[in-house]
Amino acid sequence: EVAKAKRRLSDPDPQGLPEAYEAARYWHENLYKPALKAARDEKMFSVNIRRKIAKKREVLESLEATEHGMTRKQLKLHGKIGREIKKLEDEAKVADNISDNDNYLNRLWNIKAITNDPWKLERILMERGGYTRADAKAKIRQIVEGEHFRELEPGETGMARSLKKREIEVDDIYLEEFLENNIGALGRYYASRMGADIELTRQFGSIDMAEIMAELRKYSGDSKQLAADERDLLAIRDRIRGTFGIPENPDTWTHRGIRIAKMFNATTLLTGALAAVPDMAKLVMTDGFANTMRMSLEAFRSDLSLLKLAKRDANLAGEALDMYLAMRSALFADLADSLSAATPFERHAGQVTQQFFNVSLMNQWNEFAKTMASLFTGSRIIQNAEKLARGTKLSKTELIKMKNVGIGPEESKIIVEQFNKHGLKGKDVRIAKTNLWDATPEVKRVKQIYLGALGKDINRTIVTPGKGDAPLIMSKPLATLILQFKTFAIASTHRTLVPGMQLRDRNFLLGAIGLVGLGITVDQIRRWQNEDTREQSFNSWLGSGIERSGILGYFTDINRAIEVLSDGRLGLTAMFNENTMPSSTLDKLGVMGGPLVHQVGKAADILWDVSSGDLDRGTAGNTRDLLIGSNVFWADGLFGVAEEGLVEAFE
Repeated sequence: EVAKAKRRLSDPDPQGLPEAYEAARYWHENLYKPALKAARDEKMFSVNIRRKIAKKREVLESLEATEHGMTRKQLKLHGKIGREIKKLEDEAKVADNISDNDNYLNRLWNIKAITNDPWKLERILMERGGYTRADAKAKIRQIVEGEHFRELEPGETGMARSLKKREIEVDDIYLEEFLENNIGALGRYYASRMGADIELTRQFGSIDMAEIMAELRKYSGDSKQLAADERDLLAIRDRIRGTFGIPENPDTWTHRGIRIAKMFNATTLLTGALAAVPDMAKLVMTDGFANTMRMSLEAFRSDLSLLKLAKRDANLAGEALDMYLAMRSALFADLADSLSAATPFERHAGQVTQQFFNVSLMNQWNEFAKTMASLFTGSRIIQNAEKLARGTKLSKTELIKMKNVGIGPEESKIIVEQFNKHGLKGKDVRIAKTNLWDATPEVKRVKQIYLGALGKDINRTIVTPGKGDAPLIMSKPLATLILQFKTFAIASTHRTLVPGMQLRDRNFLLGAIGLVGLGITVDQIRRWQNEDTREQSFNSWLGSGIERSGILGYFTDINRAIEVLSDGRLGLTAMFNENTMPSSTLDKLGVMGGPLVHQVGKAADILWDVSSGDLDRGTAGNTRDLLIGSNVFWADGLFGVAEEGLVEAFE
């Protein structure tokens, strides 16, 4: 209803639920209108026109630089080009002053609805758009078969669809039953595409970064290094835009199947919030044990008002929004760049996955952990800024942290000035309350630096994979399936292990001990839930804690793969002289083919048992493992009862 109301927002006599129109107005005022204004301010609608103008001016300059003056033919050409430039300049002005349309809503097609009744859409295009029958059929074929996706030329960068003129100029109201009407999905898609393009244009002048690439070529002497640098820069750009690794036609069933398979893996294999408990030790690793304890006690004694204010600043930095966006959970499961669903089944699968992250308490935990990180990080940044503003020397570690986020003495003075004017100062806690800061250009600049620093440190503390953390191969569709869940380990290595070993300070050591300690706690809880009563040596106990903690990053995954493939003869377990059971063929296939292979193997075992009539406890266990939510920590007992019921039924 909200999407339908958005398409009728400017109607003088709106029909429908008043609440839907109120929600539609909120979406317009807080997303669509600001995005349009930002795109206009950056002249994004006229970028191609202005480039044509620049090229024509180069021709004019070359004509005007003729040594003995222009010939009559050249004068004629000069006049013609001048008139063309004037016409293009008028077009650019129109493009840059595009009016705000309250009824605008980005258009995503509902492929299932179109294939169910293509003839009705054909009639609408003919009656409302003036298309011939042949043209209407061609347009529908382009939509259904994905022919509107074209391969770009080398070096060419496609613009966000919302910046382009629509291919089918028919009012959305007449097309409504063939369009996506989930305002949440439409809003997320629009924000991710438009937001990325706006920021790239703001920082680098254009989404293709042509000016930056030209500068890079100017100063680079090594052709091989230049090619590598260009590849990496453009790959990171495309990852930010969500387009790197996507096939020519992302609507193919292969791509959809991979996306659904990753959702299945996430909902059947992930434990939920319990697995993330070691995150708390990262707070100590970043801010020290004493500071963490002092600020935690102060926050929890304040009727949680300090946490609410810290969360607001985190939200302004684009963090701690997991209850709405499930950002960290989606990144952990390698689902963040999935395209909008095109069929009802995909939409339902996406909704189930989103709800799974809530039911497993991952979203709630991530939001809480990032709020705590915001409290500690914001307080530390402001305390360090106060010292820099006074000219007091910071420790080497803290100075490195401030430099890494772009805060120097000048920025510190403005941060302290705004904090003293608008912020909240406790005994140890500092809350910037950036939403109240002054609106002068310099303060706005420093505010963006501060919020950027806050967001960066939050993501470093509560490890959240970034666009540059994983190798490029891990953005390819098949690789994302085989290497699912590995992005987090790689990010943890880059953001926790390597910086900690470089700094070599006391906080890292204390945090590492805390991580392993909490990892051991999680492991013992899972052993108790799984009724694992086997005797455990100290080395096994410690090794399990290290693995659960994630302190070793992807080295843990490498070690686990070596142990499985070698049947325990190689790896850390063998070094500690621990006896291990030989790995099953299914475990080895899972290591090489990814989690889906492991799950498919279990499904195959079930089918074999059913066909042979040999149903036993193993069949019941495999059946449980393929159920959504079967690994969620708090639901273990419920699924255990169901599993025992199956065992009794099989007997």
